[in-house]
Amino acid sequence: MDAINAYLDSVFAALPKTAVILHARQALQSSMEKKYRALKADGKSESEAISMVISEFGDISAPKAMPVAAPEKETPEGADTTGELPLLDQETARAYMATSSQAARQIGLGVICCVLGVIFLILAPLLFDVFVKRGVIAESAAGAIGLIMLLIFVTVGVALFIIAGFRMERYAWLEQGFVLQPGLKEDLEKQHEQFMPSFTVAIIIGVGLCILSPIALFLSAVFPSFKAPYGLLILLAVVAVAVYLFVRFGMIKDGYARMLRLGDYTGRSFEGGKKRKKAEKITSVVASVVFPLAAAVYLLMGFLGGLWHPGWLIFPITGILFAIFSSLIEALVKK
Repeated sequence: MDAINAYLDSVFAALPKTAVILHARQALQSSMEKKYRALKADGKSESEAISMVISEFGDISAPKAMPVAAPEKETPEGADTTGELPLLDQETARAYMATSSQAARQIGLGVICCVLGVIFLILAPLLFDVFVKRGVIAESAAGAIGLIMLLIFVTVGVALFIIAGFRMERYAWLEQGFVLQPGLKEDLEKQHEQFMPSFTVAIIIGVGLCILSPIALFLSAVFPSFKAPYGLLILLAVVAVAVYLFVRFGMIKDGYARMLRLGDYTGRSFEGGKKRKKAEKITSVVASVVFPLAAAVYLLMGFLGGLWHPGWLIFPITGILFAIFSSLIEALVKK
């Protein structure tokens, strides 16, 4: 492989470092390496395989004899289609992955803040129940404290979402297609391979937490003195940690997939990625309506009917129904 890379370096050394030329070199290198691996599989020695590959592809040392076509790309309506694809160099790729990691951490923490808000909303009436019974504070005051905490934590969470969104906005041009700098693909593949064990462990832990989290709902059956709402709070906290792991490591994996064009980003058109974004947009809009509505219903049940318990059941029910809805939307959009 090194010999083929060195050969192509010498051939393309005199050519301008434009995106079109770099794309042609990358395509040619990919074809030559594929042929090289096939010859090696047939039992050829390394020197024989390299010699046959160079011979089969002919003399490409003359730039005039080498047709170079601009790479195809799919652009949205109204976009400029006259220019070349931008070059993604090593420095930009490193900065993009660092930004993705920071944004993933912020989004994950934002999710935790939103869940903490819901936890305090449910927890406040339980914590102040003693004071309510003694007449120190009104029952409505306990609910109001929980609502204030919910609004504070949700505000912090939304702020983190916005900051993460602005961080990633500077790399929106990647959606329109790009050309990798020669040699960068190999480096990214190595980094991706090194990252995958950590990703796998994180997903296993996250899925395990989600599977085990409902156990908290049955603690009151095992320990009669344990109040059922506390089980829900534990469940929410455990799920929040699991979601953080999914977001934190999932966004990093998505960054490698985008640059290496894997999974949903396979092909120049990024059609799979566009469909996935469409599904995310739909679920995001629905979530922005459903979860605040659930919180409003819970508050109405609490303030007007004193049904703080079992009114808290609206949250796990809403979460389960929304998860089913999200899965259905993703499946339908990808068809």
